[in-house]
Amino acid sequence: MVILNVKPNTCGMLVGGLDRLPEISELVHKIEEIKDRKDQIDGIDIQWDFHISNHFIDLFWVKPLGEVQLSEYVFIIHSSARELAGDNRTGFGLYYDRSQRLADMAEMLDTPFGPLYILTGSRAREYYEFNCYAEEFSKQKRILAAEALFGEFQYISNEVHQRLVNMNEILLGCHLLPEKDPEVILPLVLRADRSPAFGDFHEYAMERNQQIGSASINYFRLTIKNSAKINLNFRVVPTLDSCNQVSTH
Repeated sequence: MVILNVKPNTCGMLVGGLDRLPEISELVHKIEEIKDRKDQIDGIDIQWDFHISNHFIDLFWVKPLGEVQLSEYVFIIHSSARELAGDNRTGFGLYYDRSQRLADMAEMLDTPFGPLYILTGSRAREYYEFNCYAEEFSKQKRILAAEALFGEFQYISNEVHQRLVNMNEILLGCHLLPEKDPEVILPLVLRADRSPAFGDFHEYAMERNQQIGSASINYFRLTIKNSAKINLNFRVVPTLDSCNQVSTH
């Protein structure tokens, strides 16, 4: 059985390494170009969604604190497969309230918490298989965006954190450590201005709102000293006008 109310959107993060920090004007120009491109994956038109909801593209200056070797600069692309929410060329979509085909397949149960939409039997298995397809679609979409923006990059991680683990379990904004690959790198982005995980602040400064074209470019410089007296240094450059990540890292 699959409960459709959880609405998995196969949202995830691509983390990649760069040898240099791109110029702001260069990124803005490429973003404008991407907006006008007609890219497809498997014959499905891409809908760039990096300005929607909590999706974003961020750039970081990295200071290694452990044994993992990363590039001097790292980017994170956070997006989903919103193209598959409704009916599409493959058939039904991920969301029962956007896909008429999926709504027609679903059974509705009345509960004290409201209506519950479910799939059972072969329909549940078919939906789970489509969710797995959507995961790969989501990953390919992020790689396509990274190649368009940055060219060559060091592949670090491209994990989905909102997906069905099986027909009875879902991950909502978290990761499941795979038994087959326990050394996999999983991205974790915290609010440095609120999370106690970083300990006490040492220095905190921001410069914001430099308007270039249709993008709002924000610089975020942060130095934090944690309880072990280790300095963490970030330089973050969110690149989309509706992105609020400057206040969330």
